[in-house]
Amino acid sequence: MGLVAALLAPGLITVGALPAIVGLGWLQPELWLRGRARRRSARIEEQAPLVLDLVAVSVAAGASVDAALEGAGAVAAEPLRSELRRLAASVALGARRGEELRELSARTGAPTVQRLSAALRRADRLGVPVAGELRAAADAARRERRHAVEERAAEASPRILLVVVFLLVPAALLPVMTAVGLSAVDALSVAV
Repeated sequence: MGLVAALLAPGLITVGALPAIVGLGWLQPELWLRGRARRRSARIEEQAPLVLDLVAVSVAAGASVDAALEGAGAVAAEPLRSELRRLAASVALGARRGEELRELSARTGAPTVQRLSAALRRADRLGVPVAGELRAAADAARRERRHAVEERAAEASPRILLVVVFLLVPAALLPVMTAVGLSAVDALSVAV
């Protein structure tokens, strides 16, 4: 009720607040949707090296690419599972695998899935074995993930130092300083 009253009251604050509130209401759904898409892409990216390995092993063992993708889709966790199942269903219904792989890349936005898609499209186009390339892509994805984790750890170090300096050290010194203060008070009371 206070917000409504403030907006209805004439004044400079109302003139400035109203466009800000309208702008926030206009942008909030877009920002929320981008955040959801980014989190979904990150979850897919976490699972992608495992899927690349599964597809590579299946293809090396003699399974077709379609069967390998379907098997990897059965093992993967959501949301990659639903994307791979959608891909397998579309290919089973007669859609071209290259087009479906291109759409999978666009939908997920995950770099590793884009590499998988590119490798499979290239193998379809050129007729070359794909297992080695998929293993190399899985190794590259793992290296990138390890590098990203190392970067986040390096960024966290100064934050941890701030917590230690401003919270933990004073908390550890508080009992010591209390004991010293009580000893000083006892020493002064005995001397008086």
